[in-house]
Amino acid sequence: MLAKPTLRAAQSYRDQVTDALVKQMSHAGIGEAERDEQLCAFWSAVQGEIARRTYHGQRI
Repeated sequence: MLAKPTLRAAQSYRDQVTDALVKQMSHAGIGEAERDEQLCAFWSAVQGEIARRTYHGQRI
């Protein structure tokens, strides 16, 4: 997401990834509540990694 040139591109990428993950989890028989929990955890981890990389980049 850091490599996306615009906020719109990053949002579009996020939507595409979310849709793909929802489809995969649905096909695997994972219920909506579990999907929501897993998506929240995934995007939280992504945000943490973005923050880590941004902070690390500022320290160099």
